[in-house]
Amino acid sequence: MEPLSKNPRARDFTMESARRTIPTVIASSRSHRCRLCLLALLTFFVGACDVTPPATATAAGATSKSTTASPSCPATDLASFVAAFAQSPSLQKAFTAPVVDTTFVDWNAQPEPAESVESMSRDALRFPVMPDRARQQAEGLRYREIGSEGDRTTIVLEAPDTDIQLRYTFRRDSCWTLVKIVDPAFGKAFGGDAARPITPMAADEDLTGERDRQDARLNTIYEQLIGQLQGERRERIVAAQRAWIQLQEKDDAFEASLLDGLGPTGHRQKLENKASAIAQRADLLVSIADFTGDVRIDDTLRTPQTTAVSDSENYMPQGLSDTLAKCMAGAAGTLAQAECLTDERERQDARLNNAYRQLISRLQDERRDRMVTTQRAWVQLQQRDGAVRESILDDIGQVGNLQSVENDARAIRQRADLLERYLDVGKR
Repeated sequence: MEPLSKNPRARDFTMESARRTIPTVIASSRSHRCRLCLLALLTFFVGACDVTPPATATAAGATSKSTTASPSCPATDLASFVAAFAQSPSLQKAFTAPVVDTTFVDWNAQPEPAESVESMSRDALRFPVMPDRARQQAEGLRYREIGSEGDRTTIVLEAPDTDIQLRYTFRRDSCWTLVKIVDPAFGKAFGGDAARPITPMAADEDLTGERDRQDARLNTIYEQLIGQLQGERRERIVAAQRAWIQLQEKDDAFEASLLDGLGPTGHRQKLENKASAIAQRADLLVSIADFTGDVRIDDTLRTPQTTAVSDSENYMPQGLSDTLAKCMAGAAGTLAQAECLTDERERQDARLNNAYRQLISRLQDERRDRMVTTQRAWVQLQQRDGAVRESILDDIGQVGNLQSVENDARAIRQRADLLERYLDVGKR
């Protein structure tokens, strides 16, 4: 069986778009369970950015009246209260606590996903924070109480048989007061901007938009990089990008066999994987460009994760494990840092091997064959990327060596993350 990694880095875009990533010199080639990351994916990748207008003129009028008189409690039982709450932005603002916990799930946290909570003032929220009845009905959202603790009760608006769920916690006092908003499926939906309800349609639109933005970003970065490189370096980048496109094609074929049977949830997972893969590739090309003295990439194409080694004494790589962060914090000099990074690469390689073995043991027939084929394509990409690093990073000494090992570790972790997501599909 092919080894999983060599040389001690996935949401759905069209192949027409993919082919634009390679200019005419290689024009013959190209390229939810809902878990963000956003995320940090995602960072994730999904954020709320528009405001749902008041559903009726009555609701709009209530907003203006709220400046002169506080609305009375619309109902004592929670279900009736929420029904009224959803219809009126003025009620929402009146019965929201001065400080609200806004919560999202960080799917990139280690060793397992974790909730991340940020306290926000009521004034920082954009109302409405809950879809009205018409929007709920249109998107198939249903009300359900899921638990109480002390004076607090949590309800969800969810689409049955999907992972779509908006969660709200209310505190019982003289009436009901909203104290917490959590979007466990799509990431941070209320981050100080418009609070737009996340529904299946909205999720698809957000993921498609993110995929397209990352695709445009990758195209531009690649064009700037190729336009400024010459000779062997240029040829190696072209060959590596061609290998990346081939990997995307094989990953797409495997994901189709695994996720297409999951309906909308599988479709959203494919979109998320593709946007993530494109973003990761763009970040890698920016990192490579930073170490090529005569190449400049527009700052607008960077993300917070694309940081290069500029001061090796204070170097702290991003996007890897907490164990590495602690090791690097205590490392004295580049030799110790190199040992930290090498250990991290080995940890991530062990994760990848373990995920691959588990996945292969569960797959059969065509799916198994496709997984073997796509993993072989990933190994070939690592070889091509290794040749790029050799032509660029080996010339700049210890700092270049640090970056090369970090790129290896990050590539392996990203592949392990993807295979673990595939494993998770089999547990549903």
